[in-house]
Formats: sequence, C-alpha cells, structure tokens
Amino acid sequence: PPFWRHNWVHNQLILSSFHLSKASLPAYFDELARFRPAVVDGYPSTLYVLAKFLQSRGETFPLRAAVTSSETLYDFQRKVIEERFACPVFDYYALAERTVFSGECERHDGHHLAMEYGIAEVVDTEGRPLPPGSVGTLVGTSLHNRAMPLIRYVTNDTTAIRDARCSCGR
Repeated sequence: PPFWRHNWVHNQLILSSFHLSKASLPAYFDELARFRPAVVDGYPSTLYVLAKFLQSRGETFPLRAAVTSSETLYDFQRKVIEERFACPVFDYYALAERTVFSGECERHDGHHLAMEYGIAEVVDTEGRPLPPGSVGTLVGTSLHNRAMPLIRYVTNDTTAIRDARCSCGR
C-alpha cells in the first residue's frame, strides 16, 4: 500500500482497481475502515471482488449504498455486493461523451433516463429510430455541451427504451 489516494476537496477515498489481490485486500479494508465511507462507487467487477473477499471471511462492511457504473452489473454481482455491504446497489449508465445519462431508482426496475441531460434514441442498423421496447443501437444527443455539441452520436451499445412508467411513478 497505498493503493489509494484521498481527494480531500470532495471527501473521497479513491481506490485502485488494478492492485486488487488476495495479499492487498486486507489493506484496502483497513483503509476503508479508517475512512468510514457512507457510499462506495465503482465498477461492478471491482465491488464484486471486494464483496467476495468479505464473503470469504464471513464478514460484512455496512454502507448506505453502493453505486455501480461503466460495466454491465450482473444479478450475481448485485446479490453478493448487497449482501456483503448490507445496502442496496444503484446502477447507472453514462457516456464519457456526455450525451446520455440514466440511473436506477429505489425500485431497481430498469434505469430512468435523465431527459434534461440528453436525448436518447434507439435505432436499427440503418440509423432509423425504433419504437419503444425494440432493441437496437443507442444514439445520444447532448443538450448541454454548447462548445462541441454531439448530435445523434452513435454508440456501440445495444439497448431498448421502455414505454411504460416505472412502478415508482416516475
């Protein structure tokens, strides 16, 4: 160690995902215990490794929430992360190009699109918009980047947009 650094301005402990090993994991949790976070935010695979370490020791590390992004969150990962961090997991999706953002609510029944952030479309292989519920390629248009707006930015991500309201009412 250290396999982390502190961002004092934002009160963050930034842990390296690249130095996780059986030998280093105890040091990670020693530092987490010193820092006492309310929430962890990370790749699903990284939080899963941390949670599996806790599971191997029969321990938990209670938090208020765990936030995942940047990779697909699988059900088996969510289960172990929630169990070992004793909190709900909230997944979100965003693009570095700042065109689309979505996140889970407390119902965990899909993602809510942040409509003020950008316009999300799902298109077919010819670039034609698909109706809600159809699976296709995600295309995003930024609503806040005036210096270099991205209009109908084509991603390599495959998804569908639901046409039903979430059970939370939003």
